[in-house]
Amino acid sequence: MKKNNPRNPFLWVGTLTLAIWVFLHQGILSYVLHHPSSLSSLFWVQMGRVLLRLVWMGWFLLLSRSLGYIFLKNFRISFASHGEQWITETALGLGILSYVLFLCGLLGLWHKWVLGLLGTLGTLVFIRDLNSWRAIPLKFSLKTWTQKEAWVLLPITLALLYGVVNANAPPTDWDSLAVHLALPKLYAEWETLRPAPWRLHAWDPMALEMLYIPSLLWKDPASTAMVSLLFQALMAAALFVVGRQIFSFRGALLALSLFLVQPAVISVSGTSGTDFGVGLYGLLGFWCTWRWKQSRQSLWLYLSGIFSGLAMSCKLTGLLLAAALGILLLFSVLGKKATWKDFLAWTSMLLLWGSPWYLRTAIYTGNPVWPHFSSLFHGTPRDLILAAKQKMAVMEGVGHHVSDLLLLPLHLLFQPEKFRYGSQFLMIPFFILGIASGRDLLKNSFTRWVLSYIGLFTLGWFYVLQSWRYFIPLFPWMALLVCYWSQEHWSQKSWKRILSSTLAIGFIPLFSLSANNALFPVLGLTSQQTQLSPEEAYLSHSINSYPAMDFLNKNLTSQDKILLFREVRGFYLDKEYLVGDPQNETLIPYENMSSPLDLYHYLRALGITCVLVNPSLITFNPNVPEFQKAEHLMKATLAQFAQPPLNMGSVLLYSWKNR
Repeated sequence: MKKNNPRNPFLWVGTLTLAIWVFLHQGILSYVLHHPSSLSSLFWVQMGRVLLRLVWMGWFLLLSRSLGYIFLKNFRISFASHGEQWITETALGLGILSYVLFLCGLLGLWHKWVLGLLGTLGTLVFIRDLNSWRAIPLKFSLKTWTQKEAWVLLPITLALLYGVVNANAPPTDWDSLAVHLALPKLYAEWETLRPAPWRLHAWDPMALEMLYIPSLLWKDPASTAMVSLLFQALMAAALFVVGRQIFSFRGALLALSLFLVQPAVISVSGTSGTDFGVGLYGLLGFWCTWRWKQSRQSLWLYLSGIFSGLAMSCKLTGLLLAAALGILLLFSVLGKKATWKDFLAWTSMLLLWGSPWYLRTAIYTGNPVWPHFSSLFHGTPRDLILAAKQKMAVMEGVGHHVSDLLLLPLHLLFQPEKFRYGSQFLMIPFFILGIASGRDLLKNSFTRWVLSYIGLFTLGWFYVLQSWRYFIPLFPWMALLVCYWSQEHWSQKSWKRILSSTLAIGFIPLFSLSANNALFPVLGLTSQQTQLSPEEAYLSHSINSYPAMDFLNKNLTSQDKILLFREVRGFYLDKEYLVGDPQNETLIPYENMSSPLDLYHYLRALGITCVLVNPSLITFNPNVPEFQKAEHLMKATLAQFAQPPLNMGSVLLYSWKNR
């Protein structure tokens, strides 16, 4: 008789997982075998750092859950499972912690002793509420898993290892070095959240980046990625809990693994971005609304508003998620399935938890979403110019015409490179199985609700931000639907079984979960070619401008000020710097300058003493006339007023003739 529950299915799964991991990382294993001396005592130092960061992430997790528990313990919310309760409390606690740090920043209290005191108080709060943890069964039995369910752990384990390795390597991704770490580092140096109006992204909502401030104060940027990884883990856990309640245990596991192996998810896993923050809060905001629809318990609607507001506070795309959910609620009111009181309750929580960052921006600029929609908010002439530049500067997507919208499914399937990050293989079974489901598609009320939400968000995404990265908050719902449809087709035992097998296409990116390069600094492997430390060798290999920045850190005085042009990743510069990029920054009004002399005088007035140019990078859209003018002006200014450049690999360093 065939066994449904083999005695130990995890032995085979673990063995195959290890074999695949070794195959994906054969480069570094080969390096260690050929250069055994590269594995030194630094290995144990690095492992100690990894352990400390895991402890740091665990402390964040425990403290956040305690804060969320304290906030919700007086409300009688009927959670369907301990997992649902735990994730809700933890996500809410992280939001509370973010706003505590936000308030400290506004008050100029980002001092080590202040945050150390707050951390001590937080630890005492956690210890005080240890009894609340006893109510949560922590026992997790693997004995009842079938072999099919155990196999799903393979991609989940590989994705987890990939994220942990990347998170413990020095940050190298573009967005972190240009925005998500660069600005918090600046604020941490100031020890306050004061305006930086010359930085375009200084007015973006940055709730998640507030959680990076302690790590940056203590000079450990890799710990920031561990915080982001915590949000990814919570988002994955929330997907599993939701899937288990809506569909099945096996379907939830499958959807979880499918979500984790999508290229856009892999590309930001282990980085210090904000995508998983807005994704987690967007997911919980939608789920709490659905729970309210099912139970009519108004507290779920309040929670939905809170989480939607937190999504807004993490990223501007959170506005699109909140708008899509708000429209669905509005239709419920018009269809008399909800009251205006319900809608106002949700809106009030949304504004209470989502507006502080936008209010700060509005106070300083007069526009809560500056520089976007500057004409609507009666912006200055320069605001209007910047808004127009942002609109022209888009280098991703297929256009915004109605015909482009109608053909969007075909573009997503056959021209995925236009949306950056390559093909998202999840989309193939999503469209195939969705079309095959036909009329049955809308029989399930949850499916109708999810598809409406996806459709409304996609409309906003199409007209504002056509990049796969901003679609990540929808991937969990799409993964759930794909697994549900696949399961339905498989159970029919007809030709549709063949269609259900298209689910396997979604797992093709599994073999891209390789972190060979990141393992070098994580394991403390020394280079055989240079005398650089493992971290410096990794950064020099990953960021072509890092050697030049390291040179500037060691040789410039405190009186020098650097301008970056065709380079926006200034995080590793410890000297004062400004960014002269015409698309990503607001520092230089190129549109008002008519000659190189004008630009030269402007730069000297700013105190610029040297200019670092990275000709190999394209940091702005070359098709925008205003940006072409900026590049011509900078080239002419450097040719006329600067000394011959110091060539540092692919980077040029200029200094003025008359210093």
